[in-house]
Amino acid sequence: MIFILTTTLLSASLWAIYHFLLRSSTVLWARKYFLYFLLASMTFLGIYTLSLTVLPVPATHTYSVWDQISKEDLIEFCRCANPTYKHKILYKSQVVFSLYHTYRWWVHLILWTGFWVCLLQCLYACYKLFKLTKQHGGDLLAFRGKVFHLIQKEEKDHVGVFSWKKSYLLWPGWMKRLPQEQLHAILAHEGSHIDQKNTHELILLSLLKSLSWFNPIFYLIKKELCLLSEYQADQEGIKAFGNPVGYAKFILSLQKEQVNAFVQSLGKHPINQRICFILHKAEKPQLHT
Repeated sequence: MIFILTTTLLSASLWAIYHFLLRSSTVLWARKYFLYFLLASMTFLGIYTLSLTVLPVPATHTYSVWDQISKEDLIEFCRCANPTYKHKILYKSQVVFSLYHTYRWWVHLILWTGFWVCLLQCLYACYKLFKLTKQHGGDLLAFRGKVFHLIQKEEKDHVGVFSWKKSYLLWPGWMKRLPQEQLHAILAHEGSHIDQKNTHELILLSLLKSLSWFNPIFYLIKKELCLLSEYQADQEGIKAFGNPVGYAKFILSLQKEQVNAFVQSLGKHPINQRICFILHKAEKPQLHT
């Protein structure tokens, strides 16, 4: 219970600082590093509090959080004639911990069930990623010092990239018919995901989810990190394409469903925020990145 409270309250406080003070005024890499610090803080603090076993001793009487607090109860609890507001807070805390003590096995069962479900999801996604690497037919593509191992896909499939010891590029049939500027924009965008090590980042986030699946702030952090990665990759795509507006129209035409949770795709969501970022960059090329 302390584990849930500490991680949730800490992450909510740091997220509020990020959202109101840093989100609109700092460079992209600084925003990502602050979110990394937020994740590390909530994880290590959560593990530390989880290791603590000292909890308030449950009251001998079975209280209910809906019970009315009488003065007699407070006097008996604090052993003084004139209970203060502090005594009332301590009494309420004792009631909550007594309730937790009564249902602690159900709480532990829910927490551990969520942990194993999230961990199995991560392992299954890694297994699917490993199976994708076996589809590599030996074709290679070099672009700006990077070597992509091509995985041939069907005509209707989408382009995507991931790293698993090597850099793999999902190569659908329609890629062969693209103009040079569009092809270079895709390769620059996907190459940026390799440089950012986004596959490793998503695997780590998936593992951390098993410890923080109950925390709504964790999902906000994960969504923000994915969005920042797309912003950085879109910047490279714009440079290769040469025209921000044309690039925005191009990625709108590439919206397709993800094949794997750890594969980065050029047309993945949230597309609206990315288009706004691209157009904002077109209007203000001096925007720091």
